[in-house]
Amino acid sequence: MDSPFAPRFNTNYIPTDEEIGRIRADLVSHTQELTRIDERMRELSAERDKIQAYIDSHKELISYPRRLPPDIVREIFVACLPSMYAVTSVREAPLVLCQICSAWRTIALSTPRLWSSLHLPIDFVLSKKEQRMPAVARWLELSGACPISFSLLGEGQDWGLTQPLPEDVTAFSKIVIESSNRWCNVEFSHVSETVVLALAGAETPLLESLKVTAPALFLRQLDLFQAPGLRAVAMHTLGPEQLDEIVLDMPLRWDRLTHLNLDSTGPGSPSQGLSLGNVFILLERCPQLVSFAFRANSLLNQADSISNLISLPFLKSFIVFEPGIVEASSIARLFEQLFTPELRQLHVPTISPPTPPLTNFLVNIGTMSPLLESLSITLESFSPTALTGGLKCLASLTKLTTLSTARYDPWGQPAYASHPENLFALLASSEPVLCPQLQELRVQSSNTLSKDVLTEFIHKRMDLTPQLRKLKIEMQRSGWSAPDLSFSEEEIQLFSTQGLDFSLIRDDPWGLMPVMTTQRTGLPTMNWF
Repeated sequence: MDSPFAPRFNTNYIPTDEEIGRIRADLVSHTQELTRIDERMRELSAERDKIQAYIDSHKELISYPRRLPPDIVREIFVACLPSMYAVTSVREAPLVLCQICSAWRTIALSTPRLWSSLHLPIDFVLSKKEQRMPAVARWLELSGACPISFSLLGEGQDWGLTQPLPEDVTAFSKIVIESSNRWCNVEFSHVSETVVLALAGAETPLLESLKVTAPALFLRQLDLFQAPGLRAVAMHTLGPEQLDEIVLDMPLRWDRLTHLNLDSTGPGSPSQGLSLGNVFILLERCPQLVSFAFRANSLLNQADSISNLISLPFLKSFIVFEPGIVEASSIARLFEQLFTPELRQLHVPTISPPTPPLTNFLVNIGTMSPLLESLSITLESFSPTALTGGLKCLASLTKLTTLSTARYDPWGQPAYASHPENLFALLASSEPVLCPQLQELRVQSSNTLSKDVLTEFIHKRMDLTPQLRKLKIEMQRSGWSAPDLSFSEEEIQLFSTQGLDFSLIRDDPWGLMPVMTTQRTGLPTMNWF
């Protein structure tokens, strides 16, 4: 808008009294016009809101979610469930699905599959037992006739809460046991004798997998191990009693087991694990095994009595827990007696280099298990020649993890653990190309490893294996003085332009996880075999 005072704008000019009067008179009409426009804008805004509400209401009537058949909505809801056990949180499925609208709430409450898994920390539930115990009962009721998967964390594990009364624990256990005829996958962690006694009369005809972490004395009292359909078992003993003292006497249907996981912690651990003789007996009893994991003890070097060949035609995973006490020569003797044509994963840490170093172990593994994809071994157990010859036989290997005896002997200086560049050089050799399918490599870092060595290894692997499309290197930090091996985004993008999806992960062994007291305390993953 034109103004006679426009030339004076944005200057230091001071108007005269006459000019001030003219300006004030001129502003009256313009102020009135501005007020009229503001009022009109408010009217238009209100009118717009009415029209928008009209449009939104009609769009809701014809929206796709409103027209979805209930069975499709149910499938979507089931897909929203967490991979772990569900928790009683209104921010997560399935409870969050009940807060969208009344129609969807009705669908959610009438879909038993949504309520067929649950994590139950006893401390959390009993801290407000008047509200939460009926909620648990209602949850189990909503699961209808569906098989149930749940985990139960024993009392006294949720830090910060007072120890619940035994009678409250018994009352809560009875609520859970009422659905025992539908138990399918069950985990009991750090359960007390009160819980064990309450479980004594549970009938579990549908039970397929069972994981229990408790003192060995309590494990002996559980009738759940006799379930007719039990296929997967994990026992984690707590306290001084050894696995060797209870495992063989457990009333399991060994010939039906497909997954077996045996661990032990407590005073004297890791010497509380299984001896090689008992491992051999267990493997003879379990011809259907698909996965086997155990903690070994100091008696593992007693392998002289092993003579029979054991056929495990379905075994895909063989894991020895660490830290443990495992003689490399004993593991080698054990595998000389195993036939494992379907083995995909092998994890065998050892405590000290054998004398002399192993020669044929990896060759035998490659011959007996030609489909092996993931291997975790202690490189100090092999001479360079034996290691090279063994890796030649592992054509299907996609992941290699190097374990070090340094974790057991902090003053030792093992060659490969202290100098991982030796392994890089071996894998970058072209005569012949070792492990051509390798995509993941996990090694221990050191102060002697440089970024240039790592970069050269990557380029050589790309040249040697043109089919290489993914390479993940995970390095465990060996100390605060370890060199920085990080790659910039530009360097990673350069690998990408050459057709390689590259990632480098640095572990921090000193990192600490905060301890929190919530309903998620002790929440395990459902895929624990």
